[in-house]
Amino acid sequence: MNDIQKNPYLIEEKKVADAVLSDCRIKILRNLSNRRMTAAELTHKIGVQKNAIYKHLDKLLDAQIVRRIEDDERKWVYYELTEKGSAIVSSKRVQIFVIISSGIGTLSLGMFLMARYFSNLAEISGRGEKKGEELLSGFDMALIFIIISVVLFGIAFFISKAKWKNIDET
Repeated sequence: MNDIQKNPYLIEEKKVADAVLSDCRIKILRNLSNRRMTAAELTHKIGVQKNAIYKHLDKLLDAQIVRRIEDDERKWVYYELTEKGSAIVSSKRVQIFVIISSGIGTLSLGMFLMARYFSNLAEISGRGEKKGEELLSGFDMALIFIIISVVLFGIAFFISKAKWKNIDET
């Protein structure tokens, strides 16, 4: 008996992973993250045939990422994200937040090390001592942390820019 058969949680996660592996289903999730929609609205927004939208929605319903809401007054069927679906869509936002906060942390550490380097340099200059190796390693560490923070900010910028570009295209 393999791990998937022993653990129902793995079966659930496999369904979720299979459900979000399609570009069309990802577009459906992005559109539903704004508001609930009917299959006809999704067809119009995404540009896929209605029967294909229904097949994708069935897969998302099976994975419990999307829920079906029937409007008795108008006889329309709406689809909206479940909590699990919202978490999947907003996980990109969390990743960007983590990258930005890591960048801020490393930038702060780099600035602290840089300030410490210059205060040590001033202190040593006043006494006429030479501790060039210690100072150089402190300065190098400060530069490394500042460069890492700039790289993290760049990654966050490009991820967020690509995310918004993809949302605008759908």
